[in-house]
Amino acid sequence: MPQVGINNSATQAANLPITSSVALVNTDLIIPIGASQKFIGRALLGVTLAGAASGAKVQVTVPAGGTAYMLAYEIINGNSGTVVQANIITASAAFSNALANATNHYISFLISIVNGTTAGNITVQFAQLVSDAAAATLLANSWISGTLLAP
Repeated sequence: MPQVGINNSATQAANLPITSSVALVNTDLIIPIGASQKFIGRALLGVTLAGAASGAKVQVTVPAGGTAYMLAYEIINGNSGTVVQANIITASAAFSNALANATNHYISFLISIVNGTTAGNITVQFAQLVSDAAAATLLANSWISGTLLAP
């Protein structure tokens, strides 16, 4: 039977430059999720590398105790326009690519979550893959959007 959902979105308000750090940090891309709710969504992240060495790393975190997690992603090299990596992961874990070009790159993903009994947030995190003084920047107006479904 179809369910009526609540649409929810978040955008990155300003550029988020990361230098000399591989530690994942929270972005503005946060969507609250209630206990036992489901979320189906998609995202598009713009990333600029100031140097070719740093690469980019992303993780989508969810509250503890979720019962299902599925994320399908593509990392697109902005220099060549080709998909350099695509995969499906079934647990919250970082995914990354060296990218190797100082230019804009794009990360898109589809996500499906069935939350457990702990309410909290779906949070997109970002970092450099390799610590480098040249910034890896998550660009303003990157976004996540989707539908929250009742338990």
